[in-house]
Amino acid sequence: RPGGRGALGPPAEPPRQAVTDEHGAFDIGGLPRRTVVLVAGGETASSEPLPLDLQAKPEQTGLTVVLDVDGEIAGTVVDAKGQPVAGAQVTAGPSFGGLGGRRGGALALRLRGPVADVTDAGGRFRLRGLADGTYHLTASRGDGGGAGAFVFFGRPGPNGVDARVGETDVRLVLLEDGRVKGKVLFADGTAPASFSVSTGDGVGDSFGGGDGSFEVDAPAGPVTLSISGVQFLPKSVPDVNVRSEDTVDVGTISVDRGRSISGVVVGSDGSPVSGATVYAGAQLVGNGDGITPGAGFGGGGGAVQTTTSGDDGSYVLPAVGEKGLLVAADHPTAGRSKIARVPPGSAAVEVDLTLLLPGALEGRVTSGGQPLANALVTAAPQTAALGTFSVRAGPDGAYRFDKLTPDSYVVSASLAGGFRGNMQTRTVTIASQQTAQLDIDLPVGSVTVALGIAAPAGASVRTAQVSLLSGSVQATTANQLLDAAAARGDGSAHMGYVFAGVPASLANVTPGAYTACAVPIPIDAQGPRDLAQVRDKRDQLICVCIPVTIAGAPETQSVTVQVPVPPRFL
Repeated sequence: RPGGRGALGPPAEPPRQAVTDEHGAFDIGGLPRRTVVLVAGGETASSEPLPLDLQAKPEQTGLTVVLDVDGEIAGTVVDAKGQPVAGAQVTAGPSFGGLGGRRGGALALRLRGPVADVTDAGGRFRLRGLADGTYHLTASRGDGGGAGAFVFFGRPGPNGVDARVGETDVRLVLLEDGRVKGKVLFADGTAPASFSVSTGDGVGDSFGGGDGSFEVDAPAGPVTLSISGVQFLPKSVPDVNVRSEDTVDVGTISVDRGRSISGVVVGSDGSPVSGATVYAGAQLVGNGDGITPGAGFGGGGGAVQTTTSGDDGSYVLPAVGEKGLLVAADHPTAGRSKIARVPPGSAAVEVDLTLLLPGALEGRVTSGGQPLANALVTAAPQTAALGTFSVRAGPDGAYRFDKLTPDSYVVSASLAGGFRGNMQTRTVTIASQQTAQLDIDLPVGSVTVALGIAAPAGASVRTAQVSLLSGSVQATTANQLLDAAAARGDGSAHMGYVFAGVPASLANVTPGAYTACAVPIPIDAQGPRDLAQVRDKRDQLICVCIPVTIAGAPETQSVTVQVPVPPRFL
């Protein structure tokens, strides 16, 4: 698995896979030249995670991967009357603290996916290839939905139990579903024209054209109702206690219309453009060709919202939250607009968007003068740091953005990607229908900095994102830190995480004047994956920055940032 996922950075690429042939041979190519982790899994056993440094040794052949992780958990799934349930899916994920310091087991599951089995006619299951530790087992009916859907860190529930590797008589009780009913109404008592209700990760059931009433199937136990629709802000109702083979009435769920964003999309000549896609979200993410709405993180509801301009070029997004947003329009032939910023507030906002014919950007990424294969290159407008477009460099370090709106950009290159590793930034101006050239070299310094945090006396803060930025940067929130780094322009950055109070080790730092920044996180996270829940809270995350000077010696230096206790908004 290459890469990772940072709470402030772009999403990482998924694990890459290969299937062995009849001789057990495999070949995985196109990997980044950095440390990756290799895991193999078969029907009955799996391997220990094997770290491979592809920067030091780009081609690693003749590897022998042994499937020697063969722990098992077995048992039976029964219904509420104690009768065996055939065809149920049983899934294992690590319980909270269940793997302890054995991070290899958790990492293997992250790469392989959950370990699962389907019960036989007697309700029996057998989960194999597990590393030693305690796992959370969940059971679901044959489609894998409902309460048995895989959650990486599970908590015991009505259809789940904790079990340790080696147990062979685990008993899972799979309850029949219940139902949830209620009404979805605006504050004035009127009902939305349409809405959907979900009790899990699925799309949900759709309703409309009535008085706002709904009734849906739901797994027995505590569930969270998710209510969504185009006319209002998404709403969640947590901890609805569903009883097996019974219906619970949640009453009236009041939803908020939010504010609207509207305007007109015009071409470079000022004439209206129909059929342009308008995007709005707290973060807009794209690739070398365009915006990819599924990768962004919206404000208020989480997802990037989209609409299409009409024949007169007009558009309207009827229900958006009060957070600050980014808005942009894109058209296949007429071009793309600059990314506009919508300030926080509750009042409706009008934003007209002008499409400009794009330019291109290409260049080469090196480190110490040598090509940096598969480097992550990100371009963001200096005035909209959360509007990011990313591509990967090729084996020779060459990269290219085919379409970028004419604007001033800060372009960064890094090996690890996300909010981790070393990064070098340069500024460049993109002109319409022209190709700009920009080469980026990541300097290789000789100093390693242990960047940690210190909490107020008597308090405990164990998790933070930390960064060492060249030059002077000022910020008091995580969002401001991103904006300040973009506005700074050319420079270097070294980034990492503090987990369990252990300082981040930032390598290859060159001596000079820096700003050390820390963003304390209001959860005791175990890894970057756990930070996903704070992505849309960047405007509430406190940032502390202090000036520091990194000397030429010694080779290892320590920096500590005094941080406050972060707000508990989660």
